[in-house]
Amino acid sequence: MLSLIKYYSCFVLLFLPSLAYGNYGVEPSRIEGSMPAGKTYENVYVITNPQSHAISVELEWRDYTINPLAKDWLVLSQTKVTVEAQSSVRVPITITIPENAAGEYTARVIFTQIPDKSDQVKFAIRYNNPIYIKIKGTERYNFEVKNIQINNQKRFRVILETLNTGNVHIRPSGWR
Repeated sequence: MLSLIKYYSCFVLLFLPSLAYGNYGVEPSRIEGSMPAGKTYENVYVITNPQSHAISVELEWRDYTINPLAKDWLVLSQTKVTVEAQSSVRVPITITIPENAAGEYTARVIFTQIPDKSDQVKFAIRYNNPIYIKIKGTERYNFEVKNIQINNQKRFRVILETLNTGNVHIRPSGWR
């Protein structure tokens, strides 16, 4: 029991300051939709700082599209912002799907709070927000069942392992 208390105390001393440090939010947490090839879509990320001091946040994006037709299909209007205490900053983004695109364009926008030089705690708090844009008329939904497990001990459970063989993401959901 004493070792558990020591472990817990060490955890609190090391990580409690990071909880106060990492207190900011980003909306929307996910952008998902469908649009025709050759079209442009605009949206806004809102970064909110409820703290009593200003924070700086860096933004970057990573493309996870398979064989994208353009490397610059996503544009962030800013790559670094300062959010004043108890306020929000709006960061516009532009998504332009190239002509002849097919399947899905996928990316992650990464928001990283930059540690203040005066902070003793040097944690980089990150949000990793996905973007899924299906190209209208080109979606192929398909999957293979790779494995099925049925367990009836204490409670009934079925595990269905699938492999996505289509060109867009899928989210299988359970039975209720």
